[in-house]
Amino acid sequence: MHPWLAWVVGALLLPALEQDGIGSRTTSGYGRLRPAGAGSALGAGEQLGPKALMVTRTRNDGAFHVTLPEGRTAQLRGGPPRAAHQALSDPIRKRLDRNKPVRLLVTWRVSGNARIVESVVEE
Repeated sequence: MHPWLAWVVGALLLPALEQDGIGSRTTSGYGRLRPAGAGSALGAGEQLGPKALMVTRTRNDGAFHVTLPEGRTAQLRGGPPRAAHQALSDPIRKRLDRNKPVRLLVTWRVSGNARIVESVVEE
């Protein structure tokens, strides 16, 4: 391969495909390139965390919204977020109720192409 072409592929194309992906469903995780040996392949059911991540909360349904390290988002809905919300300290709860992001410890798992939040607790 020509050195210039190798540079274009290695320095421009591969990082762009890894970060932004290609195609119409990149926000769902499709079309993103993961370099071989990067350790980014996650098995189904694999649990990750706890890790300090930014969390917001929707007041109307009480769901927690988490931005994961790989840039994807995940939610915690139903009864578990209500219990997790009640377990937080007053200042943290008030900040979340005002739709302000808060850094909390989040544990999540992989289920197919989805990321499912297992728990949200204070650091």
